[in-house]
Amino acid sequence: VGKSFQNQQWQNQELAAELEEHKKDMEELANLVQTKSEAIKTLQTKLADAKRTIAELKTQILLFIIIITAEEPQQQPQQKDATRASTHSLAIIHTRYQRVLLILEKNNCSMANAFRLAGCPRSTLRDFVAIALLRIVNECEFESASREICVGSVKELKTVCRRRLR
Repeated sequence: VGKSFQNQQWQNQELAAELEEHKKDMEELANLVQTKSEAIKTLQTKLADAKRTIAELKTQILLFIIIITAEEPQQQPQQKDATRASTHSLAIIHTRYQRVLLILEKNNCSMANAFRLAGCPRSTLRDFVAIALLRIVNECEFESASREICVGSVKELKTVCRRRLR
């Protein structure tokens, strides 16, 4: 019985040491998890800030493009066909859309309010927003789309512009 008791005592000491080692490992892992969680939260905050900054920069670039294109003199192309959707016939749409976007940026207001402040009805731009937006975002694509339907209607141009914006 004495020898058996000594063996159990030795096993208990060994198990106690192993338990202490596991507790230390568990504490280290808990600290590691907490550190990683804090790092993830910090990175998520930085990512959200970066996304906001990117959105603001895109808006500024868009506004600069609008301002630059608004300041450029509009050339009046010769109209080859009365049904053709030329840049001349769409100049008013582009100008109105640029004005609405500028008001949106300056006043930080709703779209409906921007239309009201710009003094143009929403229906005027609602039907042509894809055309105006493609011209602002990528003028080369807009010119290509205009040439693609050289003797087409504004409705056809709108459809082509919507496809290219996707």
